[in-house]
Amino acid sequence: MSLFKKIVTLVLAMSLMTGCSLTNNADSQKVFNFADSGYVTSLDASKAIDETSTNVIQAFGDGLYAYDVKSKLKPAIAKSKEVSEDGKIYTFEIRKNVKWSNGDPVTAEDFVYAWKRALSMRSEASKLLTSYGAAIAGADDIYKGLKPADTLGVYVKNKKLVVHLQYKTTRFMDLVTQPVFFPLNQKFV
Repeated sequence: MSLFKKIVTLVLAMSLMTGCSLTNNADSQKVFNFADSGYVTSLDASKAIDETSTNVIQAFGDGLYAYDVKSKLKPAIAKSKEVSEDGKIYTFEIRKNVKWSNGDPVTAEDFVYAWKRALSMRSEASKLLTSYGAAIAGADDIYKGLKPADTLGVYVKNKKLVVHLQYKTTRFMDLVTQPVFFPLNQKFV
């Protein structure tokens, strides 16, 4: 990778992080340090599959759940989750106080948009939504180009994100920590 591309990648990564804020106190100073030995190939969560890119995206973004310092799953953007008895339907309530850098609230619709967009792109990262990974209902046919993205088994009901899986899988909650499962602000995209 040329020096120019490295510089452009670094500038883009830093500019995306300028919208992040840890506090509302303008007088406080926060420092964010990040080091990785690889190259960022994409900052688009729908495309990023390499370790360096996903590490950078996870440093400035969040999904429904995340791992804490003790490697335990904890809610991130999700306030709570309900799982059906058969383990195939997940319903996530989204926290109301989470906002994009432009001030818009993060909503369940932002997750639906992001997941459908990723599958429509048929990127390597979007395979994680299919039976290869999370097994979201309809994802395989969308990824193969057989059905439109609006047939994906995700929707919003009463401001909650509802996810239908093809079958019960223990990997689903681990996978929602990955960038391809992060919400996207449609105005920004």
